[in-house]
Amino acid sequence: MVLANRFFLWRVGVMDYFNSLSDDDQRRFSTSVKSYAVKLDDALANADAYNRRRDERIRAIKETAVKDRRGEYDRQAALFDEFFQCSFDSAYVAARRCHDIANEIGDIELITDAHIKMSEAYVSGGYFREADRIINGFSPEGLSRDMLIRLMMARFSLEFEDGFFFAWRLFELDESLAAMQRIYEQTLPLLPDDSYEVYYLKMALAFHNHDFVSGANYAQILLLKTPKDSWRYINTLGNIGYNLIGAGDYTEAMKYMCQSAIMAIERGSVNYSALRKIAELVYVVGETEKASRYINLSMDNATAYNSKYRIIEASKSYPMIVRELSEANRRSRVVISIIALSLGVIAVALLASL
Repeated sequence: MVLANRFFLWRVGVMDYFNSLSDDDQRRFSTSVKSYAVKLDDALANADAYNRRRDERIRAIKETAVKDRRGEYDRQAALFDEFFQCSFDSAYVAARRCHDIANEIGDIELITDAHIKMSEAYVSGGYFREADRIINGFSPEGLSRDMLIRLMMARFSLEFEDGFFFAWRLFELDESLAAMQRIYEQTLPLLPDDSYEVYYLKMALAFHNHDFVSGANYAQILLLKTPKDSWRYINTLGNIGYNLIGAGDYTEAMKYMCQSAIMAIERGSVNYSALRKIAELVYVVGETEKASRYINLSMDNATAYNSKYRIIEASKSYPMIVRELSEANRRSRVVISIIALSLGVIAVALLASL
């Protein structure tokens, strides 16, 4: 949630911002960023325990007895929700099973729900062509309004993610924006004026158009409309942070992204992107080793999840931070060598004076 172009620009922006601050303001900014990172480190230290709880939830779902095919659909849907945060492969398998069972039952609402799940799985893995085929090559009739809204939102989310992944305005015609705007106009008449979906659509369009102040404001409204124990809440915290980065409010961005990452870790997720952006912020304030640890963990998470989308995301900052850490280590070795040589000279001089 282009990648190279957008975040190269914001990284230069935050570095320029930091360098423009007075010494006192730099210290205050660094203190704030580091204090949020400490809370994140506490969550990361307990990640294994959180992952075990997640695995226990998954095992309990698998062991739940079901009476019929609809019960099996519900079990696979619950597995999809868990696997979506920790394994693309397993999430896809669960979504595919939902698809097969729904077609066996012949319920158009379930069939549509399964198509949405498969599309979400494909997008999380970076398979946009497959997601397009499963969600746009499907035109069911007789859907309830709620399911039709979900279908339209899934189509919108695909265009948003694809537009984020593809270079922003590389061509004069922004095809993703045109598609998002079309879906927005088709979906808006179906929605209550003050619904969650309305503000999500507005937030996503604002973010894509680099209207980050509006995007942050819409995301703040979304947070008020979202249960705190939901993945929507976790994702909305991250969306506030990403918009605040674009708006230049880096301290608040760090706060929200760390809150999002901590809650995701506590739920056993490895499918969250905030860690890479957090790494870049701690890098700016001179925490190169911590930034390297975060960016390596971000890459490990993406690899464990098996998402080419997340792997590419994580790789954007990897060379810069690793190169800086290697240079810092080289400088340290040079300094140590100079000190050792100096101490040797002093020792020889002392021995000679005896």
